[in-house]
Amino acid sequence: MTIRRRAAVTVAIALAYASPGSAPALPDADAFSKCVLTIAASYPTDGTNTYYWPRQGEWKGVTRDVTYNGKVVAAGDAQGRCHCSGITWEVFMRAVDEYNRTHETKALDTWTPEDVDKFQFLWFGSDGNKRCIHNAVLTFGIGQEIKDPADARPGDFVQFWRGNGSGHSCIFREWVRDAQGKITHLKYWSAQKKTNGISVNTETVGDEKGIILDQVYIVRIGKPSGAGNTP
Repeated sequence: MTIRRRAAVTVAIALAYASPGSAPALPDADAFSKCVLTIAASYPTDGTNTYYWPRQGEWKGVTRDVTYNGKVVAAGDAQGRCHCSGITWEVFMRAVDEYNRTHETKALDTWTPEDVDKFQFLWFGSDGNKRCIHNAVLTFGIGQEIKDPADARPGDFVQFWRGNGSGHSCIFREWVRDAQGKITHLKYWSAQKKTNGISVNTETVGDEKGIILDQVYIVRIGKPSGAGNTP
């Protein structure tokens, strides 16, 4: 993926630094991650939802209508296509619905339509911030930064960049290590050309064109189990 910028710089700056109108209650991080993984696993991996990255435009890259509090906030692609930013955001939004459906205490349910737009804008990196998902989650105060790669867990959201200048938005599965314990590959779930759309994929870490480990930005949605409403 590449960073897409809006024509009006003033609009981009305003959205980039805006905070949500009403701070929502946060979900339990472990329970939310389970929702993320369950929803991700529900998508077919046979090329039904192919990868498509347009050169321009406002297409959201989601396979279906995305809703928030029962209202459509993004229209799904008629052909079921998606891109990495779109599908990870779609899974996040569906995970919010699933969490609130299965938990008595609701979470992340007080945003306005404008808040949702701002959050998606940052998630896609449309303000030029290369941390994308990481920036959106921390700006809105709805999750934790995972600073040590070794602390990443399945269900965490990731934005990474490669030595060739390209980047990717994905959901963490696991690190692959060599006999000495060094990280050699990242296994993740997303949508990409290599897998003809949605699937689990594994990429090399540390070679000339591969993933740059210190440009892997990881976040976990929600608050630690047993904590108050602070990520």
